[in-house]
Amino acid sequence: MNMEKKIVIVTYQFSVVVKGIEKELKNEGYEVELIDNDLEGIQSRVPETDLFLLYLSDNFVDHSEYMKGVLKICDTITSGGKRIIIIGAENSKDSILYEVPQLIDYPWVYRPVDMHELRHEINKETKLMKDAQRQKKVLIVDDDPLYAKMVQEWLSEEYAVDVVNDGMQTITYLLSNPVDLVLLDYEMPVDMH
Repeated sequence: MNMEKKIVIVTYQFSVVVKGIEKELKNEGYEVELIDNDLEGIQSRVPETDLFLLYLSDNFVDHSEYMKGVLKICDTITSGGKRIIIIGAENSKDSILYEVPQLIDYPWVYRPVDMHELRHEINKETKLMKDAQRQKKVLIVDDDPLYAKMVQEWLSEEYAVDVVNDGMQTITYLLSNPVDLVLLDYEMPVDMH
């Protein structure tokens, strides 16, 4: 089960098909929300959402305002560090890519939706996000090795974590290893070596 995963389906037209995808994903244990193509609504959901599915209906290519808005939607989602899967008809993909060529960068699942294929793409995109998070580096600076080890274990599932035990080690480490975050014990003893 994937209860901790939240997926938002962005659609330009609610339909039985979209509701069916929502139901199937909920049965798989995902928390799923359907929203329309409202940019502000999408932006407000980016921080707490793991993955976005962008559902493009059959008449998507007939609406120039949809075509103009889809790139803004994709930019909003990806600038928040989230991933997108596009669901659309295979026969309209070329027309859509002609108008919005940037969409070639996103994975596509064709309609009618094969749920096995969609689950595969969801798992692949989720793994890519986890790998990106894992690349974040945290340095723990603490003179208590047991406490530092405990914090390292807490964080190591999501981040690359290293530990140093004194100020000079910290300076030496940081000169050759860039990090994204330093967790620093504010009551370190003065090292008089």
